[in-house]
Amino acid sequence: MSLKKDKMTGAERFTALLKRQPVDRVSVSGFAGGYAAINVGYEIRDVYTNPQKMIDAARWTAEQYDWDGVMCGDVGMSVPHTYFRPGKTVRMPDLSPN
Repeated sequence: MSLKKDKMTGAERFTALLKRQPVDRVSVSGFAGGYAAINVGYEIRDVYTNPQKMIDAARWTAEQYDWDGVMCGDVGMSVPHTYFRPGKTVRMPDLSPN
């Protein structure tokens, strides 16, 4: 079994979708969080405390799986907003599978 070669890039696909034009296939995007961290060898806490590592993990995972796009979160998505008060220290839990 062979896969059909894409006729559009991810950017072309997204643009066509926004313009309600035909696309060559369903667009695939992933959420880069803990999975992306583990996929590239980072600790999960790394991508939620280091924005550059989140971006790198997201980009590398998207390239590896040929995603059209990637959604990156931030620490606010993992920690309730009530923790973000002046003078309050937020400490990420150890979520590593090791």
